[in-house]
Amino acid sequence: MSFSPSSQSLTTSLARYARSQASYDSPTHLAFGGMAEIFLAWQRGANGFRRQVVLKRILPQFAQDKTFLDMFLNEARIVLQLSHRNIVRCYDLLEVPDGPVLVMEYVQGATLREVMGALRRRGERLPYGVAVRIVSAICAALEHAFHDPGPDLLPRRIIHRDVAPNNVLLSMDGAIKLSDFGIAKAVQSDDDARTAILKGTCAYMAPEQVQGEPMSHRTDVFSVGVLLYELTTGKRVFRRDTEMATMQAILHGEVPPPESAVPDYPPALKAIVERAMAQAPDDRYQQASELQRELEACAEAEGWGAERGGLEALMHELFPERAAIAEPTPAPPPVTNKATERITSIVSLPDTHSTSHSRQPTSSRIGHWELLALLACVASALFWVIATL
Repeated sequence: MSFSPSSQSLTTSLARYARSQASYDSPTHLAFGGMAEIFLAWQRGANGFRRQVVLKRILPQFAQDKTFLDMFLNEARIVLQLSHRNIVRCYDLLEVPDGPVLVMEYVQGATLREVMGALRRRGERLPYGVAVRIVSAICAALEHAFHDPGPDLLPRRIIHRDVAPNNVLLSMDGAIKLSDFGIAKAVQSDDDARTAILKGTCAYMAPEQVQGEPMSHRTDVFSVGVLLYELTTGKRVFRRDTEMATMQAILHGEVPPPESAVPDYPPALKAIVERAMAQAPDDRYQQASELQRELEACAEAEGWGAERGGLEALMHELFPERAAIAEPTPAPPPVTNKATERITSIVSLPDTHSTSHSRQPTSSRIGHWELLALLACVASALFWVIATL
């Protein structure tokens, strides 16, 4: 991680922006991914306001291409509408000379994928209570995105379409946040979300998604079911040697019973997993909230409540080097209409019902003490880069 020419370019652009708007200091380049590059920076404002943020900028070679620009702005258009404790916040979209820049919440921690990998290397799996807490939070995020009323007071009906371990962020203090709404879509009906089969993380796609058929919020429920299976068994359910073999396994419903991996797997939990992963959408839970309620009732009946608070301790055990003490900052200001309006000043947005064309990466510290904090959390910051599962 260094101050590259790309960082210097962004510094210049942000300096121009700061003359009339908020200030963004010391952008540190983290990585490239897909059509965007990721920076970590300090946002400064009036009365000593100061916090770390992630800056996600479309690469210059794509900034003038309307197709890619629309794809990049699709995520901004969606996440600027959403404010939920289990969704990574997008604070603003900046207009800078090199192209639009998303200002996003910085989550100090790891991806769920990293947690699963660390546990797998130790021959362990998540305690049931922790797994339930994570999946319940994902369900809450999906429920909010789908049912939260928009300006017209009607549900936004946003489906994520890429619920996968790399898009779930776990903070060192136990917060759980769903990220990467780059290929999310707002739908008017369950028949309105058609997409190419490779949009999304292959091993977590629902059968209708693999086949390029109409999708709905129940598509996300299937993906959550796959996550629940893997978190509670420690085994990958659909992962095969090739994407084609993976998709065939999904279409054929090749799901080993959970007890084949965990002999004493709770029958009540098995029933929840199987319903969430049903081949036909009508046979699944019809709402993420329905899955969440049954899962939490199961946890209470099984006595897993004491385990639910173990996520923070687990994060510190698995990633002690990422547990740098963060400087407290004021609470983030609410998303304003002004922030949303800035999008339209850059480019005409695609129609709410249009299909996005590609998946984009998600995004995920500097002074004397700031530099020490930076060195302590480099690995934590890098988890914002999307990797192929």
